[in-house]
Amino acid sequence: MFSELSEGSWQDFETFISEQLNKFEDLSELFDKSKVKNFENISFEEINEIDTRFLNGVSAAGGEFLKKYMFILFAIIQRRYPKNKEISKSNFSQLILWELKLFESEFKKYMDRQIEKTPDYFTKAGKLLLKLCDSKSHQDVMSFNYTSPLLKDEVKGWGGNGLNFHNIHGTLADDNIIFGINVSVKGNVFDGKSVHEKTISHFNNEFIGKFTKTYRSLFLPNKTPFYSDKTQKIKFFGHSLGDADFTYFKVIFDSIDLFNNPVFLEFYYSDYDEKTEEELRLEQVNAVVKLFQRYEDSIMEEFPESYYKGYIFDKLRTQGRINFIKI
Repeated sequence: MFSELSEGSWQDFETFISEQLNKFEDLSELFDKSKVKNFENISFEEINEIDTRFLNGVSAAGGEFLKKYMFILFAIIQRRYPKNKEISKSNFSQLILWELKLFESEFKKYMDRQIEKTPDYFTKAGKLLLKLCDSKSHQDVMSFNYTSPLLKDEVKGWGGNGLNFHNIHGTLADDNIIFGINVSVKGNVFDGKSVHEKTISHFNNEFIGKFTKTYRSLFLPNKTPFYSDKTQKIKFFGHSLGDADFTYFKVIFDSIDLFNNPVFLEFYYSDYDEKTEEELRLEQVNAVVKLFQRYEDSIMEEFPESYYKGYIFDKLRTQGRINFIKI
């Protein structure tokens, strides 16, 4: 399955998780149709029959997935799943979540090893943080990384004097890192007359809900707000701005009333992969355009005909509230 992943941004992996979860949900539906209640005393011949007898009604993508991976999946599940435990959507998704946690644990070990190989990592990260932040005013930092430069002497003192640092997906130091999917997704919905695209929430989905970042982050410390209604400037750096974290951006933009309040946005980028200045800037601009296209779509879905495409850029640009800066 992981051969489907190619080199790309981190959001590609989270998209991969989301796609596989949809297929695993189809597999759980297959169990329901098969009337298999547990794996006790079940043979592979019986398992193989499930594949051919109960694929009707399973989505096309799910069907192809099951045909391709049925033997591997059932071999893994039969080994991992308690043989006398009832097979249900909730139990099955809990098993998949347990596997994800094992992956998170292995990823933490990998990251720890990489940091050990880079002894100046925290020094460089701390200096970059200080370069991005304004030490003369209060700062709230939402970090999507799993490391905490503020733990190091370079910036430790400042951490108690006007800078709140939030690792919103956990830290390596606390051994609580999480992976997850966006709580909402664009999907096709039939309203009785026609099929149209609509934002669908995963949060209340019995199978997928527990894999959302919204749900999983509820088990992490949450002592102070990530931002306030007094926010005057937001700086972005090192994030793909992809769909995997879109909900965070939407909540922030809505909360600060981005359309009407004079909040400034600065998008930073730096050299990597031997790309030219023009390529780096174009890549950043395209990511921002995609982010705000998604944001506008969400507003138009909530308030039809209230806005038109490109309005957010017209306003931010003419008011001098959006900038792209190389650091």
